[in-house]
Amino acid sequence: MAKKPTIQAPNLPRQLEIKEWDLESVLAEHELEEAEIQEPIIEDLRLEKGRINNVIFSNVAFLNSSFTYTEFVDVIFDKCDLSNVDFSDAVMHRVEFRNCKLMGINFSSALLKNIVFTECFADYATFGFSDCKQVRFQQCSMNQADLYEAKMLQVEFNDCTMNQANFVGVSLKNIDLSTCSFEHLMASPDKLEGCIIDSSQAAGFAKLMGLIFKDELDEES
Repeated sequence: MAKKPTIQAPNLPRQLEIKEWDLESVLAEHELEEAEIQEPIIEDLRLEKGRINNVIFSNVAFLNSSFTYTEFVDVIFDKCDLSNVDFSDAVMHRVEFRNCKLMGINFSSALLKNIVFTECFADYATFGFSDCKQVRFQQCSMNQADLYEAKMLQVEFNDCTMNQANFVGVSLKNIDLSTCSFEHLMASPDKLEGCIIDSSQAAGFAKLMGLIFKDELDEES
């Protein structure tokens, strides 16, 4: 049985000052530190190679925004809408996403370490070529999420729905999918060894390896 990952929580000050959002200042300084942001909408934020440390975003909707190559350390996104936000090539350490809308979010080629996604709607999310270490997905919707060629070490999926998720090129050794629900997954047959599943999921994985069930042939005939 795979050992459950030990994930470090965000190391935040006991109390953060609630600050007004200042787009010009963030773009000019390329950083945001030690603040709680409760702005209803943050729009047209294009931060590249920035730094966001010790920050809580609470009930914020990000529109037309990107954080490419940006570093996030000790950050919480709580009840935020990050749909279609671009985090490609970002570096994240000790970050939590709580009850967030993440549909179509882009984490391609990102480095994710000590990350927790809890009760997030992440259908169509992209994690292609990302490097995930000590990451937990808890009660998330991940239908048609794309994890193509992602590296996964100590990654945990608990009670997630992930129909038609794409794990092609991903080593599923020691990845436990037994509590997750799906009708069909895309995965590489040569990467399935060591994947932990429930007996009820076995038929679907057998099809990935090219096996044909006789009862299905009989139904077709």
